[in-house]
Formats: sequence, structure tokens, C-alpha cells
Amino acid sequence: MKGQYIWPSHTIGTFVELVKEICNANDHNKQLIFGLLDQVFFSRDISRLPHLQNRMLGLRIEASLRSYALDPAIDVEHAYNVTKLLYKKLKKVKFSIKPLNDDIDLFAPRGGVFEPSLALAFIRNDKILESMLKINGKWAKAQDEKEPVNLLYEFLTERGAFAVQIIDNIILEKSKLQVEVILPTLDEDKKPRQHISFVGDDNDKNNATLKKNAPRHPPISAFKYCLLLDVQQCEIVSKHVKVRKMFATHTPMF
Repeated sequence: MKGQYIWPSHTIGTFVELVKEICNANDHNKQLIFGLLDQVFFSRDISRLPHLQNRMLGLRIEASLRSYALDPAIDVEHAYNVTKLLYKKLKKVKFSIKPLNDDIDLFAPRGGVFEPSLALAFIRNDKILESMLKINGKWAKAQDEKEPVNLLYEFLTERGAFAVQIIDNIILEKSKLQVEVILPTLDEDKKPRQHISFVGDDNDKNNATLKKNAPRHPPISAFKYCLLLDVQQCEIVSKHVKVRKMFATHTPMF
């Protein structure tokens, strides 16, 4: 469709749900999927792909919610107790949101029957936020492109995991204009994590190489702001909210 990008029909949550179903199928299917999520988190080639690297926080959350049924796609015990990649505590967070301007209707239909149109983007700092707002809603023709490209989409394509993270499993309540989302706690998610299986005390050199090459996954505490992103148009549609202020509301733990 003109003026739009085609986004995947599946969210991160539905992807993990599919993995869970395969893990609970017959032994042949379990062998086919053995270590799949371990590799996604461990492999720099996979976890640093454009846009996928900006969904790793969401992948950790969705995998934590279904960890009881994800063996052997991921070494669940190792991910909880050693690398601490999976979250032991998740919190349902609710906070108020305001449209970016008076012309935006957050509840207007945005195409795509099977996919959400709104996602929650976590922004590292003021510099990145200002850059995103500056190009929001703008299109331009690149030198090697016949058609104009969405500048915000291109910007996000080049941003690393520690710059922007996108959560695509959210609820937006119309009556209160509130966002509801499941997130790790700030107390638990304080520092980057690497998902590594070391090979033993007598292989210090190999272990050092593994640690050096394994990607680091950002904690939610690394981000200063969050805002709503229309993934159909790849456009910011809400004003930003400070992450720490967002967590001030007391909500149930999982």
C-alpha cells in the first residue's frame, strides 16, 4: 500500500508461542528446534540483524512468560540462574499517554487484520528522541531508491539494541487513555546480559573469546523514555513518557 511499509503479521509473542507449541510436540520436532532461542540470544549474527535487535527485550519478556514450556529451544535453568537472561519477576505496568498532537486519533483503524498497529518504543536518551521527532512523518527519495522512503523507518534500521527497543504486545484502554504492558522490574533488570554457556575452568581463553563475541542485551533501566509508535505508518503518535515515572504506578507482579 502506498505510503506504508509491510510489517510482519506475527508479533514477538506469537513467534514464541509457535516455538512453545513445537517444543510440546513429538520428539522429532523437539530435535529440530533444539537450542533455537539459545542461538538467537547468543549469536551476534542473528541478534544484531536490523529491527530484530530492537525486539530483544520483547523476546526476553515473551520467553519468560512461556519458559515453563520452552525446553529444549532454550536451556531454561541456565537462562534463569546463570546468565539471568530470563526474568523471574514481571510487572504489569499501566500509565497514561497523550497523543502527539490534536490531529492524531490513537484509536483510528490502521489497517492489518492480523497485526497490531501500535507498539511501545523505548528510547535511550534525549539525543535519539530528538532525532526521531525531527524526522517523524517525513519521506524522502534516497539516491539508490526509485520511491521515497520513510525516514524514521530508515533511522530505526540503523539503530542498535541499546538505542531503541520495541514492545509489540500492549493494551491501550480507550476510556482512560492508558497503556498496559508487561515489563521486567527496574530492580531486576539493571545491567546488560549475555547468554553464554562456558566450557569449563580449563578453557579460560575460549571463555574469554565467547564473552567478547556474545552480544549484550540491554536492560530496561538503560532507557529514559517510551512512546507509542504506529508500526503501519512507522510514525510516532504519542508524546513521550519517562520510564521511571511510568513504573511509579503500583501494579500486580507475575
